[in-house]
Amino acid sequence: MTRATVVLRELTSLLRRGGGSPDERITRALALLVEQLDMRTAIVSRFHRGRRIITHLAGEPVPDASVLSMPAAETICHLVATGEVGPLVADTKLDPVLRSHDHVEAHSVGAWVGVPLVVGGDVVGTLCAMSPVSRPDLTDRDAVLLATVGEYVSEVLAAAGAVAAGPPRPATLPVPRPAVDLPAAAAALAGGDDLEGMTRPVLELVHEITGLESAYLTLLDWAGGAQQVMYALITGGMQIPEGLRVPWEGTLCRRSLNEGRPYTRDVPLIWGDSEAARDLGIQTYVSVPLRDADDMVVGTLCATSRDRIESDDRALHSLRMFAQLLSAQEDGELRLAEAVLGVGRAGDLHGRVGESFVVAAVLPAGDAGLGVWRDRLSYVVATQASASGLNATLGVETTDDPAADPEGLLQRAAVGARTA
Repeated sequence: MTRATVVLRELTSLLRRGGGSPDERITRALALLVEQLDMRTAIVSRFHRGRRIITHLAGEPVPDASVLSMPAAETICHLVATGEVGPLVADTKLDPVLRSHDHVEAHSVGAWVGVPLVVGGDVVGTLCAMSPVSRPDLTDRDAVLLATVGEYVSEVLAAAGAVAAGPPRPATLPVPRPAVDLPAAAAALAGGDDLEGMTRPVLELVHEITGLESAYLTLLDWAGGAQQVMYALITGGMQIPEGLRVPWEGTLCRRSLNEGRPYTRDVPLIWGDSEAARDLGIQTYVSVPLRDADDMVVGTLCATSRDRIESDDRALHSLRMFAQLLSAQEDGELRLAEAVLGVGRAGDLHGRVGESFVVAAVLPAGDAGLGVWRDRLSYVVATQASASGLNATLGVETTDDPAADPEGLLQRAAVGARTA
C-alpha cells in the first residue's frame, strides 16, 4: 500500500467523523484543503441556469460580491468541469488554456487546482483552490488529497439533497481571517470519538507524511513533573513503548518547546548531551505541543527516526493541525473529569477503560447513599460527555477494602455498567 493510499484512507476517515450541518462540513473540508495545499482560497461552486455560483469558501475572501455569481462560461470552474483544466495547474503562465484567461490576471492566480463535483452521475459544480504564486512543488499526493476532498463534498451534497433543493445560494462574504480556524476544525473533527480512537489513525498519518519511523503521543503530568507516552506507532527498531513515563525536565520534547525548535535532523549535534537520544539512536526529531483551551501545554505529538530525514513546513503544518485535533479530544476528557470531581463523592474514581470513560463509585456493600450518588452523577456524566463528544459510562462497584486496586475497581464497574 502506497503512502498516498494510506493518507487517502485516513484523511477520508477523519473527514467523515466530523459532525455539524452540511454547510459546516463543507467549509471545514475547504479549510483543511487550504491548510494542506497551502492555498490562498478554496471554493465550492455550483452551476445553475448557465451561471457559476460560489456557495462555500475558506481562506481569504473573494474580492467582492460580484464574483460570487457570474456566467459559467466565463469562469475557470467551467473549464475544470469540462475537463479542459486540472486537476493541478502548478503555473498558470505555462498552461496553454489558463495563461490567456481573463481571471488569471484579474485575480492574481499563479496556480490553480480543481476537480468536478459529481452527484447522481451529473457534474453539478466544482471544488477549486488557488494560489497567488506558481506552485512547482505540487505532487501526486496533492492530487490524491484534492480528489478525496472533492468526493467527500459530493457525498455531503448528495446526502443533504442540496442539488434537488432548488437554486444554490451564493456564499456570504466572510470577514478576513487566517486560512484555517484550527481549534474550531479540530473540535468538530474530534467530536464523537475517544482519544485513542483519534490518535491511532493520526499516528499513521504522521508516519506517512514525515517518513519518520516512529510516531507517538505523550501527555504531561505537571504536578508530578513527568511525561508519559500514551500511544505509539513503531515501524522500525526504535523502542518507545506505550506507558513509558520519564521526568519531563530532561526530555527532547521540553528542549524542543523551550528552544522553539520543532524539527531537527541532527539531534546528536543539537542535543548531544541527551542520554535518551543517544540510547535510542535518534537522528531526526519532530515535536509539536498539544494545548488545552487555556493555552497550557498538556502533551506532545512527536516523530523520530534513526536516519537523517528531510522535512518541510507543510509536514509541520500537518502535525500542528493533528495536535489541535487531539487537544480538543483530550480537553473534553479533562473537563468531564473536573465535572465529576465537582459533584461526586470524595472516593469516586474515573478513568479510561477501553473505549469508554468510566465513572465509578467506591461504596461499602449496602450503602444507603447509592441511589443519591447515581442520580447526581448520571446527569452530569450524560450532559458533559455529550458536550465533549465522549463515550462515557456510569458504573458502580462496592467494596469494603480501602486498599482495593483502583484499576480493578474501574474495570469491574465498566463491566457491570455494560451488563446492567
